[in-house]
Amino acid sequence: MAKRFRYVGVWFAVVVAVPAVMFCWRYVANGGINIHPQRVETFEPGRRTLIVAPHPDDETIGGAGVLLKASAGAKQVKIVVMTSGDGYKQAVVKNFGISSPGPEDYIRLGKYRHLETLHAVKHLGVQPEDVVFLCYPDGGVNSLWETNWDPSVPHVGLNGKSRAPYDFCFESHALYSGANVVKNLEKIIRNYRPTDIVYPDPNDRHHDHWATNAFVKYVIAKNRIRVKEWTYLVHHNDFPGSAEAGADAPHDPPDELKQAGTDWIRVPLNEHERKRKRDALHEYKTQVKVMAPFLEAFVRTNDLLAVYPDLTLSKSRRSLTAGDVPTLFTDAYGDALKHRLELFADITSVGAALTKDRFYIRVGTRMTIHKNMDYNIRLRIFRRGSIVRYDLAVLNSSLRQRKHAANSPDLPPHSALKLKNGTILVSLPSDAVDGADRFMLCADTVFQEMRIDKTAWRFVRIKR
Repeated sequence: MAKRFRYVGVWFAVVVAVPAVMFCWRYVANGGINIHPQRVETFEPGRRTLIVAPHPDDETIGGAGVLLKASAGAKQVKIVVMTSGDGYKQAVVKNFGISSPGPEDYIRLGKYRHLETLHAVKHLGVQPEDVVFLCYPDGGVNSLWETNWDPSVPHVGLNGKSRAPYDFCFESHALYSGANVVKNLEKIIRNYRPTDIVYPDPNDRHHDHWATNAFVKYVIAKNRIRVKEWTYLVHHNDFPGSAEAGADAPHDPPDELKQAGTDWIRVPLNEHERKRKRDALHEYKTQVKVMAPFLEAFVRTNDLLAVYPDLTLSKSRRSLTAGDVPTLFTDAYGDALKHRLELFADITSVGAALTKDRFYIRVGTRMTIHKNMDYNIRLRIFRRGSIVRYDLAVLNSSLRQRKHAANSPDLPPHSALKLKNGTILVSLPSDAVDGADRFMLCADTVFQEMRIDKTAWRFVRIKR
């Protein structure tokens, strides 16, 4: 009898105690940062799905499977196209035979791409009235997010305009400012009330794509919208691979993003669905002329979606040193946009910690901090009734602030900076996040006004 109880004790330790110890170890190792895995394995269209595309054709490249499944299940769908795709010089040159395009040539391209979209989505079961065009400047969505937020400093697109010049826009003559983008997205989401939002992956390398992700996430966080979120990837190093693999080959995520704490979901496409996706892509005749193999490479046995778990930062009850600030999320190794400078500019991790007195942000890089490199930490802090923007720059061993919006507060007094080998530690007084329960965070590196590397914008909840 005693022997049997000993066996029971052993099994209890294995089945119950060991997992509990492992959980506690993981929590402590993360310094109070919880990562909430979604453990999503399949995609099932919700009652009302909203797909946000940076350019005409992205809704088909990344979202064809979603649209086809929703259409087959008689679910509602709506597509929002952020730009008119009117800033692609190579497309103007190839399609119109113009070697030095002017503003009117880019506007002409935007009109073509608008019609191409309406023709394409019919193949996917979507009617023209369910497509909304915001008409923001192609190639400028990141500028709207970072530097042209205020209406007082609008962006000027390659079309020569600071307002949308098309008659098919959601808002007539929409001003090219980040605040205006938010206003439009809020109105669409409020009226449509989506159950699911499908939008670009935060690790997408194209600046219009990651900035579209940031805008959508910002609107969700600002308005505390409860919705299922799915992302799709279009641009990332050698992704999606060669079209020579054929339509019978699977579509896989890049190896370097498989370990990013992301759940990747395959949306299967049968032969008929693949044909419909290919037919939709071929409606984009202006794009087929420039990048047919790239488009064809996305016609596979599945589409890919991803789910990024929200991160949670818990307040620490003890004092911390620089080495105690835990990693919040990692960045892919060797993914610098300009490889010539990647040794000094390649970001490997971003950490955060909150104590009674201080709010810490840590950025780790592959090599020692370079004196001529600009290291940026960008924060969007959500308080009830207000949003605080901090764009901090570390240059020549000093901490500076970039102010691109009227509501950007001054750098808090008693902010501090420490540098050690390949680590940057910025310390703000804890009242920088007083009244806030969430923030968005990104880090990037810049050399001579050229962005070298950039992390995804990640969303973090503050647990007090």
